Amino acid sequence: MTITTIIASPSLGQRLQAQARATADCELALEQRAAGLGPCAQKDLALVRAFFHQAAIDFSGAILAGVTPPVIAIGNGCNEQVGAILQTYRWREDEDIRCASHPYHGVWRPFVSWCLANDLQPGIACRRDAAGKERWYTLAIRPGTGLL
Repeated sequence: MTITTIIASPSLGQRLQAQARATADCELALEQRAAGLGPCAQKDLALVRAFFHQAAIDFSGAILAGVTPPVIAIGNGCNEQVGAILQTYRWREDEDIRCASHPYHGVWRPFVSWCLANDLQPGIACRRDAAGKERWYTLAIRPGTGLL
């Protein structure tokens, strides 16, 4: 089998372009929705975007410095405002920002695209205190599949 026999239609470049366009469309939809809801919604969107942007910077910096990337808490005294905007108190195992129906999924997608472009896999995990009374989430990354 030669390499030309395994080229798919649409091409990989076309698929990647479609993924980027879908991510941009999600972001545009979020911006339009926030603009329609007013300054508070726009501020909330900016805070969530800034959180994921800072997470990417923190992860990158740690990796480039040769240290273990941080695990970033959302809740339990850390990033509480972002947690409130994302409504983490409503999240369940199968329903969080990773679901397409989440109002801020359009911010999650570019973060995932950044991770995949850098051969990383993002993860969100639910954490609880020893008494089981408090619940919060963590954002972390791990090495990707190495197939990129």
